[in-house]
Amino acid sequence: MKKSKIVCAAMAALMIFSSFSTMAYAADSENEAVVKDETVYVIANANGEAEKIMVSDRFAKASSEAVKTALSGMSESENVKGDDCYISVSDKELPVKMKITYSLDGKEISAEDIAGKSGRVNIRFDYENTQSEETENGTVYVPFAVISAVVLDSEHFSNVSTVNGKVVDDGERTVALGITLPGMQETLGIDDDSLDIPEHFEINADAENFELSTTLTIVTNSIFNEMSSDDLDKLGSGDLADSVSQLTSAMLKLMAGSEELYGGIKTLNEKTDELQGGVNDLYDGLSTLDSKSAELNGGAKQVFETLLAEADKQLAAAGLKVDALTIENYEEVLTGVLETLDNAGTTAEKEAKAQIEIKVRENESEIRSAVEQKVKESVSENVHAQVKQGVWENILAQNGLDENSYNAGVEAGTISSETQNALNAALSQAMESDEMKAKEAAALEAAMQSEEVQSTIDAKTEERVQLLIQQNFTSKEVQDKIMAITEQAGEGAVKIRALKQQLDSYNTFYTGLLAYTAGVGEAAAGVGEMKENMPALKLGITKLETGAKALSDGLKEFNEKGVGKIAEVFGGDLAKAPEKLEAALELSKEYTTFSGIKTQNGSGVKFIIRTEEIKAE
Repeated sequence: MKKSKIVCAAMAALMIFSSFSTMAYAADSENEAVVKDETVYVIANANGEAEKIMVSDRFAKASSEAVKTALSGMSESENVKGDDCYISVSDKELPVKMKITYSLDGKEISAEDIAGKSGRVNIRFDYENTQSEETENGTVYVPFAVISAVVLDSEHFSNVSTVNGKVVDDGERTVALGITLPGMQETLGIDDDSLDIPEHFEINADAENFELSTTLTIVTNSIFNEMSSDDLDKLGSGDLADSVSQLTSAMLKLMAGSEELYGGIKTLNEKTDELQGGVNDLYDGLSTLDSKSAELNGGAKQVFETLLAEADKQLAAAGLKVDALTIENYEEVLTGVLETLDNAGTTAEKEAKAQIEIKVRENESEIRSAVEQKVKESVSENVHAQVKQGVWENILAQNGLDENSYNAGVEAGTISSETQNALNAALSQAMESDEMKAKEAAALEAAMQSEEVQSTIDAKTEERVQLLIQQNFTSKEVQDKIMAITEQAGEGAVKIRALKQQLDSYNTFYTGLLAYTAGVGEAAAGVGEMKENMPALKLGITKLETGAKALSDGLKEFNEKGVGKIAEVFGGDLAKAPEKLEAALELSKEYTTFSGIKTQNGSGVKFIIRTEEIKAE
């Protein structure tokens, strides 16, 4: 039940966030607004190099003259659907170039040569953003999100892992999904030691008879055009900033205390032979330190709970309704959310198809009636022909003839035309009789109720139902919604995974602190016994020195890689990020078309890149 709620909440939130459109407005000479939806389809080779680029422009709410004016600067345009959809071929350079390289057992190899090979392989996708401008804030790139998906058949690949990606395995095949933001690192001016924004995607796997199906990559700037200045202002303010500041202060105090403790214990261990008279003082000191353990643990727990509360706010703001995060459950809850987002595309497809089938099944009786009428027409023709043939044979028999003798007589001229006309008139009269009509109707009804005809009606009805389901499912509207859900789910997963990593890092420190304070309590009890046994005291102090050094080193490492890194990025690079990111967003809103049609209102363009497959001979 809990997972179901997470799925529903995630879907609702993603539908809200995915309601962007790639509609642009091209103006003609009379300033008439032409609504334009633009998608660029790219066919690339196995190295990622574009070989054919086709631009799909769909126009709506515009006169044919306005559309003609809008298309005046394009070449090789062809109307492919009514008056509102045009496909043109382009030789322009793509805004984001993709390069795919392959390595086998650590050595680079061409796409042609790797086919059919076995060993440890590496497939690397590199993306180069070519759309940039020099601004007062430095070099700014048009922000593009790039999502690449690769399906790896389990017959050929095993032990799959990724860099800057995610692996999903259903037993028969593995899907590797990479999400990158090329150019964003340089745009924001953030040191990659502080925050590494991926610009490439790698797949590592054991290959057997290497074969790779076609890969699919989506490049879009549309998602950035939905962000506003208000969203950027939130980067430098709020409770999280206060929590980070408090955490930094607490860490400095803990580090200073741990260094003093380690120095004191080290000296104590070196002077153990001289300290027999000071054992009682040591015992008193440890007891005092142990009495402060609860306060120290409580402070660390309060910082942890503050971080969890802020994480709850971020999840709620994203529309995700999950259980309140606690120290005990946060890992399970966030793992569940990540699994839901990773499977968002598949779930959306299943739900869409199920809803479509319900709608189609509601009209199944009408569909069956139409099918039954078509079948009845065909069966009626066959029944009529059979009845007519029987009547004809009966008339011939009454005149001493059969089909063969009649045909031979007509051909030889021994049966006159008058006789032929008389026989045909008798046939027509008999067929128009009530008796024959009743007989034909009865035969038709019997045929319609036969098992063979009913099975035919059942099969054709179900065939029609499945066709309608597939037609609705593959419609552009449904597929666009599924694609939007998948894209937004990928973005959400990146943010939630980063949040979980921060909480995991603090949890490592927190559990270490609990273990340390527990050790202090044990040490205090041990010193009480050591008052009567100095050799045992010597051994205990040596162990305590080792533990104190580990704590001091651990606190330093956590401060450098955890708290210090968070504070550095939050207070340093990210403090300047809003104005840099705002400049990038303004540049994104100006990039509204690849085909070259000028626009009045900013929106994005979608690029869908498909690479050729690699087949072993």
